[in-house]
Amino acid sequence: MIITHAINNGEIGGAQKLIVDLINTNINKEITFQIITLKKSKKNIFKKDIKTNIKIFHLSMIFSKDIFLLLKALINTDIFHVHLFPSLYLFAFFKQKKIFTEHSTFNRRRNFFFFKILDKFFYSRYSKIICISHGVKNSLINWLGNQIDFKIIVIYNGIKINFKNTILQNYKNKNNIGMIGNFINSKNQMFLIKLIKYLPSRYKLFLLGYGPNLPRLKKEINILRLNKRVIIFEQNIDSKMFFKKIGLYVQSSNWEGFGLAALEAMNNYLPTFTSNIEGIKELYNSKYLLFSNDKNELARKIFFCNSNFINYQKLAIISKKNSSYFNINRTNIFLNRCYRELI
Repeated sequence: MIITHAINNGEIGGAQKLIVDLINTNINKEITFQIITLKKSKKNIFKKDIKTNIKIFHLSMIFSKDIFLLLKALINTDIFHVHLFPSLYLFAFFKQKKIFTEHSTFNRRRNFFFFKILDKFFYSRYSKIICISHGVKNSLINWLGNQIDFKIIVIYNGIKINFKNTILQNYKNKNNIGMIGNFINSKNQMFLIKLIKYLPSRYKLFLLGYGPNLPRLKKEINILRLNKRVIIFEQNIDSKMFFKKIGLYVQSSNWEGFGLAALEAMNNYLPTFTSNIEGIKELYNSKYLLFSNDKNELARKIFFCNSNFINYQKLAIISKKNSSYFNINRTNIFLNRCYRELI
């Protein structure tokens, strides 16, 4: 069985990271994976992080001598597993069975009625729609109507579970707040920058990501004179190294399908606070770790967490327990079952 993951590009992002982890941890020998992207990426996370020998193609190969390799990969595919827009539209026209994973509770197409008509057509071309949370499912049904409900299944994202206890090490960095996320409209790093200005000077903010909103964020950092207190890493370190630099993790988002980075932070015994929004709030059993976009509320929770080691340890353990349910092996089991049903 040949499963082709189709996605816009191989740059760092939540959907790309999920594909990497799914392929690296899938033990089903009946499945051969390959990847097709819409364009070639200079920094390709698939080439860098996938451990198995996997074929990776991009559609621009159609204009090169490798056109026949690309055509062979397309023809031999049994199931296309598609992620993100505009891949959603493009791969809808292939005759093979197709699955689309919906990764977010919102996108800019939903601001325009015209796209509702188009989306209804293109989503209808897929055999199954996988939503990564119930919040994503509910928002999709609200957009397209109940007629799509029969083909939607919810399969939570997962991570590789790490059992190494690092609470004491994390506590030493308790004044370093971190967030991973591209600098795009769905993320709200601006809220954290303003929060750091409000917090005592011992607190620092570490951001990891890239994207079009970065110049605007840097401008705000300069205006608020936070150059020494806000440190930005633009893809020059991986998440493991990033988590070693911080003691608290905050996922500040305007909308979020699931929150893979927040889940990884929890798994590393970091007290993890996230925006109280659909999708990501499903990660939590404790409402205390959720916050509205109110810097006073979040500041109070951070001060409580850091007031002593007992409080810090308690919230770190709660975060770790929240992450333990979302195992990547569990995600693979449900996905493999989904693939078999279509063959």
